[in-house]
Amino acid sequence: AVLKHISRFEDPLEEHWRGEYKLMERDAAYRAIHAPKDFAELRAAQRRLRFDEFLRMQLALVSRKRALARVSRGIRHNVDGALVHAFVSGLPYELTRDQSNVLNAIKEDMGSSVPMHRLVQGEVGSGKTVVSAAAMCIAIQGGHQAAFMAPTEVLAEQHMAVLGQLLAGLRVPASDGSLFHDRDVRVALLSGRTPAAQRRTIAH
Repeated sequence: AVLKHISRFEDPLEEHWRGEYKLMERDAAYRAIHAPKDFAELRAAQRRLRFDEFLRMQLALVSRKRALARVSRGIRHNVDGALVHAFVSGLPYELTRDQSNVLNAIKEDMGSSVPMHRLVQGEVGSGKTVVSAAAMCIAIQGGHQAAFMAPTEVLAEQHMAVLGQLLAGLRVPASDGSLFHDRDVRVALLSGRTPAAQRRTIAH
């Protein structure tokens, strides 16, 4: 009933973008979603309206990210330190091109004073944990702690075992002028069952 009283829905997407992503016009999509000629038109309408929904979500996230970047300040890390180099060169294999590209993007983020907001996606076994461990090394070599969070305790224990192997034998180089010697990279599991005394030890 509403559609009968609306002459046309304005389309925020220019024709160039509609053509590139093979999207129907917004007005046609709103009308076809209610009264499609066939299943092909219905699917095309659904695809366009889904695109619009995800576009609105993405624009909101980008707007929020830019607003945070204007007012937030994070830690500017040294991304090319000896610990990161030792970790990557000590792997029994070379990083893939995709892994290297992602790590370089993370380095660029962590080398900036703007807090990083990045989502790393990949199939199981694609090397997300290795890239995450390299990012953790960037923080560790600067004297910070790094946390690898997992949604369940079982998964946390599995990641603990993997990270323990990946980081075994690595030592944090003492900074210039430091009174301390090189120190081992320490991996610890912190969960809801960790006793308070052990929590304090891990935190420090």
